[in-house]
Parts: sequence; structure tokens; C-alpha cells
Amino acid sequence: MNANDIRTAFREQFGIERYRRFIHQIARDSPERDELRFWQDRCWREFVVGFPDAPIEMNDVRDLFLWCYVHGQSLEPLCGRIALQDIRKPNGWHKALEESFPFSCGSCICPKCSLALKEWIANHDCEILRRRTDWNSYRNAHENDTTSEVLKQGQRALWEGEAGWRAGAF
Repeated sequence: MNANDIRTAFREQFGIERYRRFIHQIARDSPERDELRFWQDRCWREFVVGFPDAPIEMNDVRDLFLWCYVHGQSLEPLCGRIALQDIRKPNGWHKALEESFPFSCGSCICPKCSLALKEWIANHDCEILRRRTDWNSYRNAHENDTTSEVLKQGQRALWEGEAGWRAGAF
């Protein structure tokens, strides 16, 4: 069995929802993680009983499921993370995220999902960073930023802000 056959058999055995959840969890977990989560391990053990040719080593399972089920290609790990917290989600956002670009953010991304996200933002009325903008303006303003650093700065500013949260005012 090749990798595609294994993924197809897994999807058929456990259904599309659990298959997608399994892939999303693999993509979210750290590459240093040396074991599947409990629920994933139970699924995988059950699957391997019927498919003894399936890999059992964590690295092999991870490589098999770092896969974009929308675009049919491997996910690419990133050094940092890409986050979407600074985009106000208009109507249709969640459906588009799930169906068109589910791996456009995170620690592992699909390049085609990233392009689909950019196209979606360019073609929809999005508010980014609490102001109306378009994708080109946003990209030009932040093209040298690493999203995680921008978010850390914003979180730090909120945490140490005038409200005195840290000082115990609340």
C-alpha cells in the first residue's frame, strides 16, 4: 500500500470527520512529539489491525498524515507559526476556512491553502486589525513581520497594560 491508499483506507474506516480531525491534530502537534494523542493512538491501533502494512513508527505516521486533504499535497513545516487572530471574520469565513484553506495557518501549512486564503481575503470584505484594508495593504505593512512576534508584542502590551492586570488591580 502506498501513502495515498493508507490515507484513503483510514478515511473510509473512520469517516471524514475523524480523518480530518486526525490530520489537524498531527499538523498542530509539535514535531518533537514522540507519540500520538490517546484518541489518535486508539484509532491507529485499530486501523493497523486491518492494515498490517501501515507504519507504526510515530515519524512515519506523522509524515503520512502531514497532508492537505483539500489540495492533495504534503504540508510544509514552518519555523514559526502563522496566525489569523488579526483578521475579523466576515460571514462565510468559517465555512471557507474549513473547505478551501484549512491549512493556511499554524506550524505546518499547505502552500495552496495559503494562496487560497490570500485570494479569499482579496475578494471579500474583511476587517484586518480593526480597520478596513485589502490584502495588498496588509501584506505590505507586515511583510517583514513574523506573526508570532507581532502577536507576542500585542499580548505583552495587553498583559502589562494600563489596566494594571499584573499589578493586581482586578
